[in-house]
Amino acid sequence: MITDETQEDPGIGNDAAVQARLAAIEARLAALEARQAMPPCIEPAVLAARLGLTPMQCRVAVALADGMTVPQIAEAMGRKVNAVRYSVKEIKNRLGISTQAQVVREVFLAAWKTGGNGRHGRQ
Repeated sequence: MITDETQEDPGIGNDAAVQARLAAIEARLAALEARQAMPPCIEPAVLAARLGLTPMQCRVAVALADGMTVPQIAEAMGRKVNAVRYSVKEIKNRLGISTQAQVVREVFLAAWKTGGNGRHGRQ
C-alpha cells in the first residue's frame, strides 16, 4: 500500500499516473508472493520420469499430494478402494518409504525440483 508519508511529499506520488503505476506494482508483488506460497502442480508424466513410477501410481501420488484420501481417490478414478490402497503400497515400495506422508513429501520435492508443469509451479 502507498504510505501516508509518500502522499504527503509534494514531489512524489501526486500524479494520478504515478499512483496507478504504484498500485499496479503492488498488485503484481502481491500476486508473486501468493504464487510462491502455493505448492506447485505437477503432471503425473513429470512425476513418472522423476520418481520412476507407473502412470497410475503417479496419478495416485499426485492425488494424495492434493490432499485426497484413498476413498476419495478411488471414487474420482472409478477404482476400488483396495486397488488404490495397493497402488499406494506399491508407490511406497518403489520409493523405499513407509508412509503416505512420505509419498506426499516426495511428490512435492519432485515438483519443486522440476519447477512444476507451468500452471503455477516455479519457473
